[in-house]
Parts: sequence; structure tokens; C-alpha cells
Amino acid sequence: MNPNEIERVLTQHDNVAQAVVVDQDPGTVAYVVLRAATAAADTRAEEQVTEWQEIFDRLYGSNTSAEFGENFAGWNSAYDRRPIDVAEMRQWRDRTVERIRELEPRRVVELGAGSGLLLAPLARDCEEYWATDLSSVGVDELARHVSADPALADRVVLRSQGADDVDGLPAAHFDTAVINSVVQLFPSGSYLTTVINRALTLLKPGGSLFVGDIRDLRTRDYLFAAIALRHPRATDADAVRRLAQKHGAKDEELFVHPDFFLDIARSHPDVAGVDVQLKQSNHHNELTRHRYDIVLHKAPSQATDVSGCPQLRWGDEVTSLAELDKQVAASAGPLRVTGVPNARLAGEAAALRAVEAGDSARAAELARSIDPDSVDPHDVSLLATAAGRHAVFAPSAAQADRFEVVFVAGKEKLIGTYPVADPARPQLTESPAAAHRGAALSAQLGDWLRDKVPARFLPTSIVALDDLPLLPDGTVDRTSLGRVAHGLGDPA
Repeated sequence: MNPNEIERVLTQHDNVAQAVVVDQDPGTVAYVVLRAATAAADTRAEEQVTEWQEIFDRLYGSNTSAEFGENFAGWNSAYDRRPIDVAEMRQWRDRTVERIRELEPRRVVELGAGSGLLLAPLARDCEEYWATDLSSVGVDELARHVSADPALADRVVLRSQGADDVDGLPAAHFDTAVINSVVQLFPSGSYLTTVINRALTLLKPGGSLFVGDIRDLRTRDYLFAAIALRHPRATDADAVRRLAQKHGAKDEELFVHPDFFLDIARSHPDVAGVDVQLKQSNHHNELTRHRYDIVLHKAPSQATDVSGCPQLRWGDEVTSLAELDKQVAASAGPLRVTGVPNARLAGEAAALRAVEAGDSARAAELARSIDPDSVDPHDVSLLATAAGRHAVFAPSAAQADRFEVVFVAGKEKLIGTYPVADPARPQLTESPAAAHRGAALSAQLGDWLRDKVPARFLPTSIVALDDLPLLPDGTVDRTSLGRVAHGLGDPA
């Protein structure tokens, strides 16, 4: 049987709307759009958005005494569900504000403004600041603060609407768009794509879209294992695995691989490039370990491309901070150092490896420790400042528990901070609970297919997608199929 014949068999299933079969190393992969999964996903997406709206209505309505821009209610750690230390949250907010200010914002639109953590410090320095939020209670609370401050009242425009709704917002008007710390609440990767595409329409040529606090898909397993290891029932490796899987099955927040934004930069005709950076902080917590920020620059952009700058490999050309200091001092222009072991993540990565090896006691110890051979990005930042340079940190494309650092002259607009990764890597976004449901449906389809197709022609795996990627002429883009999957199904 050829791929076309297998596709025809797949589409005979009542729940399969579309199917494409392609040869991908190490075997044949069937990509399907499931009718039941699509309908369920649409329903669940609507339910999830409504649930978040209700949660934030209650949250914003119950904490009205906080100073404007200082309402950190609801910021709880995934590790123990306790509120993250206020000092750490203030630094998180301040570093985010610094990054946005580097974009030289004058006319700003923020989609998902929340309690005004960014609006409060940014708006008074802007000509205009438009802010939307799904929670009407939150918008009313923002309006109360804004109307009480003459410096804000004449320049802030507030609207109650979802992040995917840009009706009433002026197109091609803003130099800066902000979507901060709400991506994890989006129901799917396709929803995120829609929000980004619509946000880009609001930017004038040369504008910048800042998307902050994105959960890194590549470190998801580190996080779930670290959470499980804190549980009193984590008595052995099998228990840790079960607890991590149970947590993942309940977690419906979105994880996004940095490559997702490289794909947008490649495919969107108006995007000149992307800047991917780790969170700047001297604290080690869920936010600094497992989240990152990106900036999409709309053409024509004046950002400096550092993708081709000279680079050194940690462990080869440089092995210590002292050697790094000398290399930075000797460099005349931008310099990249790759493969630096990340002190924020090294313990959790080692803990996961210990769990996989069956040593849960050692894993618990490693999860809360700092590997002496690892490097804290904050220490590198201090080194750069002492040398009169600025350090920009990006995820390592090769290893999730490492980072890359680019040393530049000052705080300027950049693209190419995160290098091009393996184009064959399949998974770009995932909501764990949604992926779990999709995998179950794919497994059921695999069982059904065994009765229809000879064993030697069975696909190696079945991947359920929200939709199939299309070329401009409307045909399926088979070459990009491996890069748009939202979750791998079980082998057929």
C-alpha cells in the first residue's frame, strides 16, 4: 500500500476529518485531524477561557486594597502552591518593564493587562497606552486606578475583551504590543498563533511585539518531576513517575517550544526577526527556570542581527568564568558562548535522570541542589557589566538544561539571539491534559487501523493535529508537518 491508500483508509473512520501520511525517519507517520478531537478541543477551549475569566473576576474583585501595580495575588509557585515571595515578584516585574522599555515604547497596546503590573510603571512614559483584559471586573478595577491619576487618565484606554479580539483597536497604530504572562492560559498553540497574528496587525511598520513569561516545553518534564519529588508519597522512582504523570494529566496550561516563534518569524511576511531571551534574575524559582520572553520585530526593523557573530563553546574554548572574562575583554564586537550549563536547571535535570535510573532518594537531593559545575546567568550578567558589556541570555537549542549568552555593547534591539534548531523536531506546543486526550484518541485509531492495513504498512505513529498546515495554494505543506504537531500520539 502507498501513503495515499493509507490516507483513504484513515478517512473512512468516523472521527477522522483529514489524514496525511508521510515518510519521516525512523518510519511512516500519519497526521490526522480528528472530528471528535476537534469538536472536543473547541468546546474545551471555550470552557477554559470562561473558567479563567471567572477565576480572574474573583481574584481582581477580592484584592482591591493593593497599591496600583503591586497586586501580586494569585502568583503561586507550582512547586508548593504557596505565593511566590513578593521581592522575587517585584524583580520579575521590574526586569520585564526594563525589557519593554528597551523597545522604546511610545504607543503601546497590552493584550491581557491583568491588575496593571506593567501598565502602572509603563503608561506614564507613553503617549498612549491601550489595555484590554478578558475580565470586566479587572478592567473596572484598572479604570478606578487610572481615573484617580491625572498622569494616566488622558493617555490610557481600557477595553474588556479577550486577547484574540482586536475589534475596536486601531490597526497599524502602535509601536509596541505586549502580551505578558497570559500565554500559559491559552487553550492551544493555534489560539496563540491567532493572537500573535492579530497583534501584529496592530503594529505599525518597524514595531515590536513582546510576548513574556512563556512556559518552556523543553523543560516541562524537569518541572513535573521536581513537583512530584516534593510529594510525601514520592517514596520510590515508580511513585515519582506516577505522581509526575498525574500532575501532567491535570495541568492544562500551555507549554511552548522556542522554535514555535522561529517558525512564525520564517513564515510571516511582516516579521523581520525574533529575539528569544531567558528571564533576567538572581533568583531561582519556577518563573526563572521554566519561562522565557520573545520579541517579534515587524519589518522594517533596525534590530541588530547577532545570529552570525563569533562564538565559543563552553567546555572547549572556555571552561570557567575567569576564562570567559578574558574572552569578553578581548572581543571587539558581539560574542556568543554556547552550551553553558544552567545553574537554575542543572539540579532538576539531574534529578530527572536519577528518577529515570531508579534512584529517587538521590533525585530528591539533586532537585534542590546547585551543580557546582553549572553557571548562574546572574553571575555572567555581573561579569558583563564589569567589562562594560551587556549579556543577553537565550535557551540552548541543543540542550534544555543549558543556555547561550551573547555579549553586546549595550541594551539594543536584537534578532538572532536564539539560533536555528533542528528542523525535524516535531513538537512545538502542548497543553498536557489536551495532549493526553489526543494521545488516547490516536491510540484508539491505531487499534482500528490494525484491522484495515497489513502490519508492514502500519504507520510508526499517529499524530493528532488541530489542523493541517497549508501552502499558499491551499495544498498541504507536507515538509512542515513534523514541526506543527501539538502532541505525538501512541505508536500504531
